[in-house]
Amino acid sequence: MKSTFLTLLLLILAIPVFAFDELWQQAQEAVERSYRLVPGQSTLQMSAQGAGITARVTHTLLEDNTIHNELVFLEITDPETRTTKVVDPSDLSTLGDFKDIVQLVERDMVPSKSGMFFETDTDNIRVRRTREVKRVNRRNCQSFNVRMGSRSERMEGTVWIDIERGVPVLAEMQIPMLGQRVSIDSHYSYNNRTEQVYLSSMETTMSVEFMGVKVGFKIVTTFENHWEYPEL
Repeated sequence: MKSTFLTLLLLILAIPVFAFDELWQQAQEAVERSYRLVPGQSTLQMSAQGAGITARVTHTLLEDNTIHNELVFLEITDPETRTTKVVDPSDLSTLGDFKDIVQLVERDMVPSKSGMFFETDTDNIRVRRTREVKRVNRRNCQSFNVRMGSRSERMEGTVWIDIERGVPVLAEMQIPMLGQRVSIDSHYSYNNRTEQVYLSSMETTMSVEFMGVKVGFKIVTTFENHWEYPEL
C-alpha cells in the first residue's frame, strides 16, 4: 500500500503544470486569442558595444495572404565615432557590418502557433509553478519554471505571469550551447484595452558567456497599428 501511494505521488509530481494550472492556462488562452494580431508597424532599437540601430518596418497583408515587410526608416550609430546617421533604407549596401538588419525585413510575419504557450507535448516541455510571487514591471506576477527541447537543444528558465491579467510579463531563459551560456531576458508590455490584450512592446537583453568573457546586446521593439490576420 505504501509503495502504491509513493508511486502515485511521483506520477502526480511528474505531470506538467499546464495540465491543471489555471494561471498557465489563462496565459495560453491569452496568447491563443491574440496570436493573429499583426502589427502594422514595428520599430526596433538595438544597441551593443557602443553601436546602435533604429529600424522601422511596416507589415502589409497581400492578396495571397502573405505579408509584405518594408523597411521605411533606418538610423545607425557608429561604435567608434559614436555619431548617428540616417541611412537610405532602399540601399542596404550601405549597412556594412549591420547587414543582419535585412533579416528583420525578410522575417516572416505570418502568425503561427509556435512557442512555449502552444506546446503541449510533454516530451518537449516541462512547466512547474513555484512559490515565488513578486512585482515585475509594476505587476504582481507568479513564477513558473520552464524547460523546453531535448537534452542537446535545451532551453530553460523562469517565466513570470501577471496574476490579474494572465499574460506573460517576463521570460528569463538560458540556452547552453557548445561551451557557451546564452541568457535571454525578455520583458513584455501590453495595451491597456481589456477586451483584447495584445503586445505593444518587447525589451530583450541577450548575453553570451564563453570562457569567462561576457558580451551582450539589447533590443527594444515597439508594435503599433495592429490588424487581424484572416483566419484560414
